[in-house]
Amino acid sequence: MRAALWAEVLKTRRALVPRIVVAALVLGPLTLATGLLAGKDDPAIAAQLAPFATGDPWRDLSTLVAIVTAAGGLLGFGILLAWFFGREFIDRTIGGLFAAPVGPRAVATAKLLVFAAIIATVAILLGVGALGAGFALGLPTPQPADLGHVGRVVAVTALTGLGAIPCAWAATLSRGLLAPIGTAVALLVSAQIAMLSEIGAWYPFAAPGAWAGSAGVPDELNVSPIQLTLVVATAALFAALTLRSWGRLRL
Repeated sequence: MRAALWAEVLKTRRALVPRIVVAALVLGPLTLATGLLAGKDDPAIAAQLAPFATGDPWRDLSTLVAIVTAAGGLLGFGILLAWFFGREFIDRTIGGLFAAPVGPRAVATAKLLVFAAIIATVAILLGVGALGAGFALGLPTPQPADLGHVGRVVAVTALTGLGAIPCAWAATLSRGLLAPIGTAVALLVSAQIAMLSEIGAWYPFAAPGAWAGSAGVPDELNVSPIQLTLVVATAALFAALTLRSWGRLRL
C-alpha cells in the first residue's frame, strides 16, 4: 500500500494537469472575489454584490470566495478525478496495475488518499489566500469572528471536493475521461436546480454552495449540520463504490 501511495504522489507531482487544476481552483475564486470587491463603487458591480453584502468586509469577502469555490469546485475537482482514474484506461496503463503486488483496489485507495490531500491543500491555500486578499484590499485587522468566516471558506472547499467523488466512480465504470467530466457538469447543474427548488441543501451536492451563500443571507439559506453531514456520507458511499469497482476490475 505504501508503494502504491508513493507512486501516486510522484505521478501527481510530475503531472501538469493537477498543477493547472489546483492553480485554477485557488486563483479563480480569489481573483474574482477580489476584483468584485475592489470595484464595488461601480453601480453595475454593486448591484451584483447586493445579495451578499452585509456591511462586514471580511464576511463579504469570505462569502464571495466560498460561493465561487462551491460553484466551480465541483467541475475542477471532477476534472482532477477524471485524470486520476480515467487516465489509466486511456493511456492503457491499467494492465500494469494487475502486475503490481498491491492490486488495483489498493491503487484506487492511494488515488483517493492523494486526492484528499489535494482537497486539503486547496482548502488551506484558499483560506490563506482569502486573508491575503483582505489585507490587499485594506480590510481591518481580522478579529476571531472574521477568522471564522475565513474558516468557512476552508470548510466549503473541503465539502465541495468531497462532493466530486462520484466522478471517480463514473471514470471507473466508463473507463474513460468523458463520463466523469460529464458527471461533474451534471452535478454542478443539478446543484443549481436544487437550490432553486424546495430540495435545497438536502441535495448533498448543493449543500456546500447553500452554506457558502448563507453567510450573506442567513434568513434565506439556513443549512443544518445534518445536511452538511450528508455531503460526507455521500462522498464515503461513492468512494466505497469506486473501491469496490476497482477490486472487481478485469482486463
